[in-house]
Amino acid sequence: MISNLFQCLVPLLRMADHAAFKETVLPAMQKAMLRNPEIVLESIGSILAGLNIDLSQYVADVSKHQNNIYRKKKSCSTFQLSKHLGANLHAKDDDTRSAAVEAVAALASQCSDAEALSSLVKALFAVLGGSEGKLTVNAHKCSLLAALGKVATCANAVSATSVQGVCVQVFDFAIKVWKE
Repeated sequence: MISNLFQCLVPLLRMADHAAFKETVLPAMQKAMLRNPEIVLESIGSILAGLNIDLSQYVADVSKHQNNIYRKKKSCSTFQLSKHLGANLHAKDDDTRSAAVEAVAALASQCSDAEALSSLVKALFAVLGGSEGKLTVNAHKCSLLAALGKVATCANAVSATSVQGVCVQVFDFAIKVWKE
């Protein structure tokens, strides 16, 4: 499958720096995810997992740029990985949802900043809370919860106190969801 192809490219991806990612990889990912996310999500996860850079700066806070998503051409610095991956966590297709969960896990595992992980958690819980329309299918809700679980387990590069803060945030959000 596609992931096997990207396993061959891991040595090349490991050599990429922030400039190469921002100027080459990120625009291509943005274009592909806007056109055919269901087709490219598996490769997006493989690419993110294969990188050797901190992706914290690419997890934008959804609240900052939410109104600018589909306006004129956006610059790559405002491309929100969390936004686009979160939207695919409630796709109709099971494979698309599972690929989105794995891509979120890959993104979280490449973040070393607790604020970036917190932003990712907020974005996922916003989708779960209905920011992109009410979720009525339990499989869609489960995909979002699975992604949140992956974020909690992938937070290995962040200090223990920061991880604790993110886990408390996940737990607080989860309690709010369960009460509804």
